[in-house]
Amino acid sequence: MQFCAACGEITTMQPCAACGGDPLLGGRYALRELLGQGSHGMTWRADRDGEVVAIKVINLGHGLQDDAQQALDREVSVLRQLSHPRIPGLIDDFSTRSGMTRYRCIVQAFIDGPNLLDALESTRYTPAEVMLVIAEIADILDHLHGLTPPIIHRDIKPQNLILRAADQALVLIDFGSVRDTLVGTLGGTMSVGTVGYMAPEQITGEVCPGSDLFALG
Repeated sequence: MQFCAACGEITTMQPCAACGGDPLLGGRYALRELLGQGSHGMTWRADRDGEVVAIKVINLGHGLQDDAQQALDREVSVLRQLSHPRIPGLIDDFSTRSGMTRYRCIVQAFIDGPNLLDALESTRYTPAEVMLVIAEIADILDHLHGLTPPIIHRDIKPQNLILRAADQALVLIDFGSVRDTLVGTLGGTMSVGTVGYMAPEQITGEVCPGSDLFALG
């Protein structure tokens, strides 16, 4: 199945049978499955020349504020610097247009498997298994926090941890809230995170490596 990037209809042809446009996103990625949708964009499973990827497609035309666009730039900049087996690598970053609307597209390796929240619906973990999960995530955070300056994810939660089907390893995704410098360097920022997981200091925009550890706990 393929969705046309121009009109959203299912198509098996090029050009699209419904609108006559190029069905490939940015002229190169075939959209196969909608993985998630938010107020400003969507995430798709797609492929190019047999390589399966995940593409975050952000609509830049619906009142996206400057700080949100800066967050996109920061996310891409951080992902370019990362190389870790439990973090999907950055493959591509580009802008494209459909009619009057402009989109920013961030392409990463696709991780097949359920997120940890979905996995909890069918799995009841023992205390020992919970400790193993914590150790796995702590290993990823140790890598991020050990960089100079530290990279702080700011949104550690079950939905952002994928249980990779190939080896059952946990993979950390969604660096859209990432902070790549300490508060002491640049000062506070807007509150970012998920209520119920974020540390108290995040309410005022202040974060440190311990903020990620609070969310992990």
